[in-house]
Amino acid sequence: MFGWLTQNQRDAAAAQTWAGFYSYATANGLHMLCIEKVYQHAHRGSKAIVFIYGENAGARRDAWFWWTQVQQGSVVAAYLSEGWGPHTNRDHVLYIGDEHNETTGVYAAAG
Repeated sequence: MFGWLTQNQRDAAAAQTWAGFYSYATANGLHMLCIEKVYQHAHRGSKAIVFIYGENAGARRDAWFWWTQVQQGSVVAAYLSEGWGPHTNRDHVLYIGDEHNETTGVYAAAG
């Protein structure tokens, strides 16, 4: 996308893109999730290990993305809910989207 630019110009363009993405997310009450590892792609969504941008450094969470196939290394802006994970037997699993309304809950993605 920025192949013809110098490294400094690419860095500045990337920083500007990130700032716009962050502004959009915070203005709309969305959380930014960094997708560290996707460990399941299923018909109704995907499971991943994520961390929430701006929260405890190093804190990883299981996340289920209803009706969305996320990609490792991407960042998404989403509304979150939290609950019990029947497949992991853990509390505090993040749920993005809605199973019954078939909505994704992801409102922007980068990466």
